[in-house]
Amino acid sequence: LDRALPSGPLADLAAVHRVVAQLRRRLATQGMQNRGHRRHAHVDVRRTMRASLQTGGVPVVLKFRPRRPKRPEIYVLCDVSTSVTSASVFFLSVLHALHDTFRKMRSFVFIERISEVTDVFEHERNFKTVSERISSDAGVADISGYTDYGRVWSEFLVQVEDDLHPRATVIVLGDARTNGRDPRADIFAQIAARAGRTFWLNPEPRLYWNYGDSVIAAYEEHCTAFECWTTAQLEDFVRALTRPVIAAAR
Repeated sequence: LDRALPSGPLADLAAVHRVVAQLRRRLATQGMQNRGHRRHAHVDVRRTMRASLQTGGVPVVLKFRPRRPKRPEIYVLCDVSTSVTSASVFFLSVLHALHDTFRKMRSFVFIERISEVTDVFEHERNFKTVSERISSDAGVADISGYTDYGRVWSEFLVQVEDDLHPRATVIVLGDARTNGRDPRADIFAQIAARAGRTFWLNPEPRLYWNYGDSVIAAYEEHCTAFECWTTAQLEDFVRALTRPVIAAAR
């Protein structure tokens, strides 16, 4: 049966992890993580031939070209404001699972401003500790208590503009409620244009989209948006996420 996603803070944490475990298994079986260290390495012919002089001209030891550091493949932005309190626990659990599955990933949380929390997820394996550190140390500005999506996009683009590339995936977890502030869909469009794929997970039923201060329609023009309040809807997103990325010519 299709069930609503867990929504309680800590009481439903076990249920949250059961849903996330399903996500992790699907990602793992899709081969999203490249574990081969030399699978795509290129032989440096000149260095190999020079080294072969020490073995009578026989290239016993292959020399490889230095591997260039790869840019992160996934960028996740997670709304942790009070308007999505019930979904934030689940969203942070998803972040926790993704960090266990993808090597090249950067994570951000936001309310009025954005804060990168990649290091928190990379150094803390305990979910409760991760949640506590984000709550106390993330440095997310929350002066008014209202999300400022426009400002978030501006700050995010400044931080990652030089790193986004056609094979990158951007995932936004939030309700797209701007509290009457400028949504700056133009900046979001720039982010989506630089990335290969952009997804949005909205914890509200689609029936509530674009009512009140919801401006998801402005963002949906530049991304693929999903309702994410039942397990079946989460599976829809997982299937989309695990499809191969086809980089478009730029």
